[in-house]
Amino acid sequence: MNGSDQRSPAEFWRQLEPLYPRVRAFARHQMPGQWEDLLQEGVTKALEGYGSLRDVDRFRPWLFRVISREATRMRRRDFWKRFQPLSILLPGDGEDDHADVIPDPADPASENGQTDQLMRIQLADSLAHLSWDKRQTVLLYYLGGFNLAEIAELRGEGLSATKSRLSRARRELRRLMLEGHPDLSANRRRSEMESDHGVEEWLVMEEEHGQE
Repeated sequence: MNGSDQRSPAEFWRQLEPLYPRVRAFARHQMPGQWEDLLQEGVTKALEGYGSLRDVDRFRPWLFRVISREATRMRRRDFWKRFQPLSILLPGDGEDDHADVIPDPADPASENGQTDQLMRIQLADSLAHLSWDKRQTVLLYYLGGFNLAEIAELRGEGLSATKSRLSRARRELRRLMLEGHPDLSANRRRSEMESDHGVEEWLVMEEEHGQE
């Protein structure tokens, strides 16, 4: 029995813990209507296959690859479920959580907090308007930490096709954000969405807020 076969579930959970916000965000944005099923099935499959991972330093890309493939499998099984209402994209996990979208006016940080919340909502809505392939490419790049060559390999396509799709997806995402909620600061949206860091920051921030 080799070392990989002897890896314990506890080791898997230790590896998963720091990545969980990004993994959860990936599931929520990739399949909004079925994200809990995707998260559960993806993590379960990863746990079951953890012993076959040869290099633990590659845990992050391996984990996102497992979950991405599970998302594709679920999509093929239930194609119609990809079209979901915006309500399920709001921060939080249930109807009661939607009240948190409106900040307390008495809070000194209310104005900034409201802008942040609107940005998160607009980001989720914008992502939902991307095609499946574009959304998956964006999420793998920003949340999964995959480079273009790795995404191309995972999706079984050429590097130029992946690069072109990511470029188109980013332009479309930025356009959707800039055309979004009128209460958001245009200058802020423009400056933040024109940088890769801005896209990644808002993706992670939206998910962290959703867990509060």
